Amino acid sequence: MQTLERTVLYLCAPGVSIRHIRTIRMSPTCPCSKTTASSWKGAWDRRSWWGRRAGSRRGVRLCSGTKHRSTLETTSTMLTLGESSRVDMTIDGAVRVTNAKNNIILALSRSGAAAALIHPNGRVYHYGSRVEIQACHLQGNNKYAKMWYKGVSFTAEQCALVYLVDAAGTRTTTDTFLDMSQDFTLNVFYNESRHGPSYVNEALSLLETTQYWLTDDGIDNWIINNVRVSQTADGLVRIHRCSHKYQLRTSPTNGSASITSPFLHCTASLGQTQHLFVRRGERRMHFDGNSFIVRNAGHSAGFDDKNQLKVY
Repeated sequence: MQTLERTVLYLCAPGVSIRHIRTIRMSPTCPCSKTTASSWKGAWDRRSWWGRRAGSRRGVRLCSGTKHRSTLETTSTMLTLGESSRVDMTIDGAVRVTNAKNNIILALSRSGAAAALIHPNGRVYHYGSRVEIQACHLQGNNKYAKMWYKGVSFTAEQCALVYLVDAAGTRTTTDTFLDMSQDFTLNVFYNESRHGPSYVNEALSLLETTQYWLTDDGIDNWIINNVRVSQTADGLVRIHRCSHKYQLRTSPTNGSASITSPFLHCTASLGQTQHLFVRRGERRMHFDGNSFIVRNAGHSAGFDDKNQLKVY
C-alpha cells in the first residue's frame, strides 16, 4: 500500500543536543481515519524534515521543548502549520496562535479568564473582569477603551479628556489605560500554566496521545491534550477547547481573527471590511478604521472619522 508522509513529531529536551525527528506516514486511501502517535509508522531520524501534502509545499511539525522567557525556562508544545501559522500549547491547555503572514497573535490562558489579541487594527487584553482595548488609527491617533465594573471608559491619543459611558449616559472622568505596546500574549499564555524543564516528560507523554486525521474536503485535524486544532486548505486555523466553549480563529486569506469564550467575544479583520469589535456582557466597542464607538447600558459614544466626540 502506498503511504504518504504527512507530518513530523519533533521532540527536544534539556541536555539533549540532537533534535530527534519522527516522520509520520499514513495511507492516503484512508484520509479520515484517526491515527495516534503510538501507531504512527517511522523511525527516529536526525534530519530536519517537513511533512508535505502531495504536490504542495505545506508542512506540519509538532514539537515539545524548552525556550527562555526572560530568565525562566519554559516548556510548551508547538504545532507548525501551513501559511506561516503556528499553535503553541502548554501542558495545562493554554493556547497561543500566531498568524505571521498578517502579524496576528491570539492567546487564551489555562482557565480562560485571560485572553489576548494582537492585530494590525488593534489590541485586546482581557484579564479578570476587565478588558483593555487599543484601536490603531492610520493617522496615528490611536483610541483606547476599558470595559470594567463602572462601564466603558475611552479616550484618544490626541484627546485631553477621558470619557465614561455608564448607566447614566456619557460624562468625563479620570482613568488610566494599560501600555499595550509590548507582546502581552506571552503573559496570558504562561502565567497560569506549569512550565519549565521538570515538565518536559509530561509534555512528551501528551504528544504520544496526539490524534490526527484528514477529512474528505482537505481539512487537517489534530487533537492534542483535549485541544482540537484544524486548518482548511486555504489556511484558516480553528482552535476548540472544552466542547467549543472556547474558540480561536485566524485566517491568512483576509487577515481575520476572533476569540470566543463565556467571558468575551472579539473579532478583527483586514481588507475592505476591516474592523475591530469587542463584546463583554452588555458592553461593546466597534472600530472600522475611522469611527470608534463604545456602547453600554443603552448609551453610545465615541469619536467620528474627524476625531470629534459623538454622543448617540
